[in-house]
Amino acid sequence: MHRDATDAPYHISINAVPKYNPSAPAEVIGYSVRVTVARTDRKPVQGTFLNEHSDDMVPLHGDRFLTIGEALDHGEAWGRHCIAQWREAGAH
Repeated sequence: MHRDATDAPYHISINAVPKYNPSAPAEVIGYSVRVTVARTDRKPVQGTFLNEHSDDMVPLHGDRFLTIGEALDHGEAWGRHCIAQWREAGAH
């Protein structure tokens, strides 16, 4: 439940995290997602920070993504949004 994406010189690492049914702990009922964005040249992504981490993310209207694909897609979009903001601010 992992995806990597590259938008040179940035690397996005995306992890879907299972959310389990409290009544049936073996049953996966959805996913949250965690993302790390770093530069492949090991320079800071902004200021002195070598990477940017998300907290566990879930959909705006809900407590979980229903599929791994939804979670990974959202995480990748978040990472690319961060990169776009840094480029716009001239932090590339």
